[in-house]
Amino acid sequence: RLAFHRGRLMERTAGLGGMAAVSLSADQVRDSLVGFDGRLSVAAVNSPDSTVLSGEPDALEAACEALRRRGVSCRRLPVNYAFHSHLMDSIQGEFLEALNGMTPQSASVPLFSTLTGCATDGRDLDPFYWRRQMRLPVRFADSIHALIHDGFSLFVEIGPHPVLCADIDRCLREKRLAGMAIPSLRREHGEPSTMLGVLGALYAQGHATEWRQLYHGGGRCVSLPSYPWQRERCWLEAAPRSEER
Repeated sequence: RLAFHRGRLMERTAGLGGMAAVSLSADQVRDSLVGFDGRLSVAAVNSPDSTVLSGEPDALEAACEALRRRGVSCRRLPVNYAFHSHLMDSIQGEFLEALNGMTPQSASVPLFSTLTGCATDGRDLDPFYWRRQMRLPVRFADSIHALIHDGFSLFVEIGPHPVLCADIDRCLREKRLAGMAIPSLRREHGEPSTMLGVLGALYAQGHATEWRQLYHGGGRCVSLPSYPWQRERCWLEAAPRSEER
């Protein structure tokens, strides 16, 4: 219900705006927005040096061009709407009405909000929360930092192609922590083999694996064949010196 109405109302704003990924911190991006009179917004803060801009198309193009002249990487995203910007204001009232009566429940697993950037038990994810989420910036980096603070260092991105794994890696490096971000699928790669690779990576990191879900007929563990080490002397002997004349 939530996804349906959000998608339906967002479609109404198609063509009114755009979004762009900028390789700068959020504070640096906000400094670059001075002079655009609120026509652009920081839509998401994905890592210490990755921020998403959102807003009116001409203002967005002007801001990106100014950033490129400074040598800053700025890439337009393939969307024609401006999520998390003032262009969402016109649909917020109808969105809230569409979600009337929706009652959140307590989460059954640890849940971290990208709206607040911290942990939540799920009971605050009411219609007003989702209205704010539509308009305010996504605090992805803050939520990853909160997870890292709580001891998490291994992440699996669930989606058709890795979009945020690189940002998670940057967050880990900022904290100088060893960790890993693994994509669940990759575009133009076979899905079964990719997901088995994810399972293998998790197993290699020491996580328990329900092998019965893969091998319903059962099986048994066997020892790997030993490697036949072949020893061959490859020492380069010095050539004997000729006698001096």
